[in-house]
Amino acid sequence: MLRPFALRPALLRRLRGAPPEAETKILKHVPLLARLGEPGIRKALTGRYERHLSGSLGDVGSGFPTLDFLSSIGSFMDGHTYIAPYVALHGYFGREGRKACRLRREVLPGNHEDLRVGVFVDGMEAVNGVATTYRNVQVLAEREHAGVLKVVRCGGAPALDGELSLRAVTTLPVPLYDGLTLGVPSLLDVIEHVTSEDYDVLHVATPGPLGLAALVTGLVLGIPVVGAYHTEFGAYAGRLSGDAFVAEIVEVAVREFYERCSVVAVPSQATALALRNRGYRIGSFEVLKNGVDAELFDPGKRDQGLHDALGGGRKLLLYAGRVSKEKGLGRLASGYLDLLRRRDGDDVRLVIVGDGPYRGELEAMLGDCATFTGFLKGEELASTFASCDVFVFPSTTDTLGRAVAEAQASGLPAVVCGTGGPRECIQPGVSGFVVASGDEEEFFSRIEGLLDDGALRGRMGRAAREFAGGLSWEAVIDEILSLHSRLAGVGSDLPASV
Repeated sequence: MLRPFALRPALLRRLRGAPPEAETKILKHVPLLARLGEPGIRKALTGRYERHLSGSLGDVGSGFPTLDFLSSIGSFMDGHTYIAPYVALHGYFGREGRKACRLRREVLPGNHEDLRVGVFVDGMEAVNGVATTYRNVQVLAEREHAGVLKVVRCGGAPALDGELSLRAVTTLPVPLYDGLTLGVPSLLDVIEHVTSEDYDVLHVATPGPLGLAALVTGLVLGIPVVGAYHTEFGAYAGRLSGDAFVAEIVEVAVREFYERCSVVAVPSQATALALRNRGYRIGSFEVLKNGVDAELFDPGKRDQGLHDALGGGRKLLLYAGRVSKEKGLGRLASGYLDLLRRRDGDDVRLVIVGDGPYRGELEAMLGDCATFTGFLKGEELASTFASCDVFVFPSTTDTLGRAVAEAQASGLPAVVCGTGGPRECIQPGVSGFVVASGDEEEFFSRIEGLLDDGALRGRMGRAAREFAGGLSWEAVIDEILSLHSRLAGVGSDLPASV
């Protein structure tokens, strides 16, 4: 069942010593199982499976002890042999059911309302762009397309309207992200949920434990899977760990995941190009851009009192997002301190909105030269955006940069790097500037130009607001439904790969 996920030979060598073959494990329990009825057999096998699952992941820490982590993966995969008979049965009947479904659609053509999509999101409770995206999708889908999209998560807080929370067998700390844990579901629970809901398409938000279970379920049942690529996990792992081998392991695992999806949804053309250039063998990409709430993020929410409180009357540079090394904040801090020295430090202030593991080090680097607000949301966040003057985004690893779109909607000109998706969130030269990655001198030259030219700031700010008007969440939902309809055979054939 999991054989398609075989790792590269260099990594397989590190998985030696994994438990015995599946046949040996199952045969060992045959004498006991023979004495039980069907419910007893199922209870015994699933109980053993879940204990094995918990045990295999129990010693994984939030750091990245590479060899221990690889061994845990081997044991984790091996534990699924206990439920292999049930997976095989679901696979057979699921594929037969799909054939019947296709026949029904040919005889009785349907429409969007016939579509059923399961959207599987790891870490839905987290504070990050991916979680925010799917919370917005969930709210709008429930309001405009009730019954078509269902958001599925694992563990955590009680489920809200329009979503379902599956039971977590255990939890897994996310390597290199202290404090962030993901629920690990039973593969059998995921398969049975998908079977009972009769989904036409599975949409997987991230390659986490729930996402992996959903992908395997799609492969077993013959249901098309859309894999959404939101994060450059390999690049993040390398920058956070400083270990090229760690980055390679993560990159291999992520590539194995997405190459098995029917379609890979990316937030920008730049992301699709980057994956192709790195050798990802993906048949079809679909660009699904993020949306922005232009009612929440509005230049009209500018508050002069808040502006003065944040910077003492100075012009305000704003960064908003996760405060972590991979976001390029070390380079931003160094360049900003140089900027202050050139300008005698009396007319500009950097505002950092957000939180993360790099905050303490960044505060020590910047001292009293910057304002740290911590995590903000809702109206408080929107007012802060609108009350600043220029948005700066130094990250070269973001696939989109949702905060850039929020800044544009708030009427802020933006200066971003030319690598990754953020450059597609502005109109270069019209609503902001795109600077070649690594050209720190040009990056801060563009910032100074905006600080010194109020007319340019105003012109670009108005253009930014107009540009953001085309990034509505309603348009995002329509694109998602169009893609899923084509995959399910409700609409026309899939478009050519981008």
